[in-house]
Amino acid sequence: YFTKMYSEEQNPLKLEESFSVHFGNSTFSGKIDRIDIVGNNGEVCIVDYKTGKVKSDANIKKDLQLPLYAVFAQEKLGLNVVGAKYIFVESMEEIEVDISQKRKNLAKEKLLEAIDNIQNRRFTATPGFVCNFCDYNSVCEFAEI
Repeated sequence: YFTKMYSEEQNPLKLEESFSVHFGNSTFSGKIDRIDIVGNNGEVCIVDYKTGKVKSDANIKKDLQLPLYAVFAQEKLGLNVVGAKYIFVESMEEIEVDISQKRKNLAKEKLLEAIDNIQNRRFTATPGFVCNFCDYNSVCEFAEI
């Protein structure tokens, strides 16, 4: 991994950076794996390490984790986030993620929607293959096992 993925051009600003952000009446907490300095004007790139199978392009385009992290890094840490990427450790692949303003707005909208659904106890069952691994499959009326 070190031989293939490391570059002396990497300039980590922060590692395992915790954050806690208020959204509506809720608090969203997490940890950003790595934040690299990528420009001379305080510009940064968020890096998130993943294990397991590489996500498909379609899943990457739908994924809102890094656009949310960009929002949090800008709002909470005061950083100028200009890029984001996943690094899949086993396959040693880097995949750039769209963190445009449109994606960040969508991510915030979806997070607020999820918070509202949780607070109002609106949960829709999504049965399928994952039911095989769920601890509640023996008592869930929607389980497909």
